[in-house]
Amino acid sequence: IVGATGRRTGFTTHEEGTTTHTFAQGGVDDFAWTADPRFIEQVHTFSASRDVTPEEYAGTARLVGRSLDEVKLTDVEIRLLVQPIHLPQASRYIESVKAAIKWFGLWYGRYPYATLTVADPAPEGGEAGGMEYPTIITGGTSFVLNRWPLAGLRVVEQVTVHEFGHQFWYGLVASNEFEEAWLDEGFNSFSTAEALDRTYGADRSVVDIPGLRLGTLTLARMQNAPRLLPQRVRQLAWSYPEGYGFHTYTKPELLLRTLQRLLGEETMARVMRTYHERWRFRHPSSDDFYAVASEVSGRDLTWFFRQAVEGSEVLDYEVSRVSVRRVPAREGWFEGPEGAALEKAPEDDAAGPTTWRSTIVVRRRGGFVFPVQIPLKFEGVPGERVSWDGRDPFTQLVFDRSERLEWAEVDPDRTMVLDVDWLNNARRVTPDTRAAARWTSHWWFLVQQAIAAIGW
Repeated sequence: IVGATGRRTGFTTHEEGTTTHTFAQGGVDDFAWTADPRFIEQVHTFSASRDVTPEEYAGTARLVGRSLDEVKLTDVEIRLLVQPIHLPQASRYIESVKAAIKWFGLWYGRYPYATLTVADPAPEGGEAGGMEYPTIITGGTSFVLNRWPLAGLRVVEQVTVHEFGHQFWYGLVASNEFEEAWLDEGFNSFSTAEALDRTYGADRSVVDIPGLRLGTLTLARMQNAPRLLPQRVRQLAWSYPEGYGFHTYTKPELLLRTLQRLLGEETMARVMRTYHERWRFRHPSSDDFYAVASEVSGRDLTWFFRQAVEGSEVLDYEVSRVSVRRVPAREGWFEGPEGAALEKAPEDDAAGPTTWRSTIVVRRRGGFVFPVQIPLKFEGVPGERVSWDGRDPFTQLVFDRSERLEWAEVDPDRTMVLDVDWLNNARRVTPDTRAAARWTSHWWFLVQQAIAAIGW
């Protein structure tokens, strides 16, 4: 059983027992083939009319600012070559690759080829898994994922969608992965996460098993930490002393998610669509993407790319201190409209209105400068926000008012997905023990159940 780039145009069996398979495909920059007598071949069709709803076409046209005709897709023949031991996962391969054809095609432009082959490597050939070539990709899985609940580990789906994504970010937009790897792997990681979240749910697109759900954003952020050796995203792939995977896959995904939240979903969708359309079947560089992003968004984004891609600065803002203290009544001579006047503090300290001085210190812990919003909540009144350009090492906010501060936060909308630590983004004046009590009760319940189960 043979699979290869393109469509099979010939099949000849010779008298000596050999067979010649002929495949042909135009408009590609590479060729690959696979053969295994154990493959079980399944042929499916991605239908542009049945697998995409009219609402999805209309919604995408509005999102990317294109006509319905421009976002319409075409049918694709899918050949799945699956190992017998993985046959229970065949439907997962097909479901995920159809989702990839749909969402990548809707967002960036239709898949231009008539065929796609998905090859499932044999267990002893795992190193061939997770690879991409024009119109043929290899999957990656294990027989332990055949059954529930481990079927909730979306390894098949992640690998399949990611490798299909390389049909776009490498195959169609052919940047130099050796010198600017993030334009392939990073863009594809971002796009893969978007497709998985849309298909399976943002809170469970990676893991969905009893007691544990995990989405792509959480998985990516788990890999981002201040302890990492800070390096540039745009650098030669072979020049990383360590952290190649993070700086070419994960950090680009996080910085593109940050850009998406900074610009808004619609603007980001149009940036990505325009970039792909303009550079399909060409060889762009990072500078070409910067130009498209600034052009489509109508904003000079040099400051962002200079730090996020060209620099190695860490992005981390924190609320480092909040405090509230009572302001004593004024006592002494003070200038007023009618000249100096003597003010005396009341003998009873509780008499008269009370003024509270609330102090908030927000700190920039890394070198990455980003404009931030700082919401504040005072007791008994609606919340309010303060803007800060984030340039100085810190800012101190002081309020003298009759309401006491309850809490302060930085970046409440979580725009800064690239921020290395969200746990330091908020601080309360007084502790709130409700969450700790709830989790303590939950874990003690589990301990009790475990003890009961073993008969203690």
